[in-house]
Amino acid sequence: MDSLAKATANIQNKEVDKYVDQNIRPVAELQQNIHESAQYNCGKTSHFAGGKMSAFNRLFPTMASAAMGLAQLAHWGTNPIQYHSTYAANPYGTRALNELNQLRYNPYKDIQASSDAERRAAYANSQAGGMTGGQRYMGRIGLGIGAMRNAANVYSNAQQQNNNYRTQYANALLQEGNSIATRRQNANQHDWADYVAAHGAKTRGIEQAGANIVGAINGAF
Repeated sequence: MDSLAKATANIQNKEVDKYVDQNIRPVAELQQNIHESAQYNCGKTSHFAGGKMSAFNRLFPTMASAAMGLAQLAHWGTNPIQYHSTYAANPYGTRALNELNQLRYNPYKDIQASSDAERRAAYANSQAGGMTGGQRYMGRIGLGIGAMRNAANVYSNAQQQNNNYRTQYANALLQEGNSIATRRQNANQHDWADYVAAHGAKTRGIEQAGANIVGAINGAF
């Protein structure tokens, strides 16, 4: 819009001046300083006889290169070797093992059921008619023997079940231990390789910094 043309031109000119001040003017000033510091001596011949620059201008590239090399050396010398552990544990391993360790077969419910059945049979035996006292006594002995046999079976089954649970827990412990050992070994190998790479990078950086400093000194000579 015509009404904004002047404002737009002012903004554009400011940006151009800013770019010139930041990028072009330093180069021009450096060229002017080098030109003014040079001393030209014309000899008898018509060609250029010799040009002399100040000591600072002659040594400036050397000092810049040496400073860069010293900065590199300081960077690699003061920064420690950095590497990270990559080991990752199983977040559910401990919980699963605790669950397996708590598995138990409880035989008391089966014992209680067997005892209830014995009492019911004893009551029915006592109420049965046409039986002598000796027959009832023998019936009670038979019920007692049967109850003890049932209890023994229940406890034997409970022992077997609990042994199975302990075996499962022991196998789970072995598997989890092997899994942890494998993951830790892989992580250690990866971390060692990472450490070696980081150490090599630091060594190469120090060597390169030294080479840059020596190169700058050689350039000065």
